[in-house]
Amino acid sequence: MEHDPLLYEDAGEMVEYLTQALRQTSREATILLYAPALDPPPEADRSG
Repeated sequence: MEHDPLLYEDAGEMVEYLTQALRQTSREATILLYAPALDPPPEADRSG
């Protein structure tokens, strides 16, 4: 898999934006859930 390193050139600015957005959301929300990945489909969970 290849990627263009220029896609992440401004990542520092994006981190700051995300930090501010999460901070504001946490002030307005009772619960904030972050999941770095989606759950697998139920059929992929079954073994056997």
